[in-house]
Amino acid sequence: MTGGVFAIAHDVSEVDDDRKLVEAAQAEPTAFAAIYHRYGNRVYVYVRSRVASDEDALDITQQVFVKSFKALPRYRHGSVPLAAWLFRIARNAVVDHQRRTRPAVDIDAVPMLLREQSPGPEESAIQGEDVKRLRAALLKLDKTKREVLALRYGGNLRIREIAEATGKSEEATKKQLSRALKSLRQCYDSIP
Repeated sequence: MTGGVFAIAHDVSEVDDDRKLVEAAQAEPTAFAAIYHRYGNRVYVYVRSRVASDEDALDITQQVFVKSFKALPRYRHGSVPLAAWLFRIARNAVVDHQRRTRPAVDIDAVPMLLREQSPGPEESAIQGEDVKRLRAALLKLDKTKREVLALRYGGNLRIREIAEATGKSEEATKKQLSRALKSLRQCYDSIP
């Protein structure tokens, strides 16, 4: 088991922090800004990994926080973790967007994970090729596998949060993520 006691302590602390943020925002709507500051970038990175442009990602991220702001009075802490609740809203917003437009996946956010701080020209060329291969490999995956990878690495969600956001069990989510990573590796390795 990775993380051990530290992961549990971190989870409890984050849950307590989220509870305080929600309670404050439910009591005073201007306190919602703290929720946005905590999750805004994570939601944006997830959304950006699922849509074709920065503009679409910004619009959808804004929609997510407008919807969550309006729904916050009905949110009950403990029923679903705050992160999972927000990413469920984000996931639904992306699905709605994709229904209205041609489904596209632009993984410009993913290469950030591959980049060094300041690569030289040779490293940049190699990374450029790696990014092209990664993009091609991701496009070979089915929608479900791309989705779980986007939630994990774009949204930086934990297994439990992905499970809540997608309505699946944690065990099924672990298996799904493992299969998605294995498929991504196979696709990546098969690209010349």
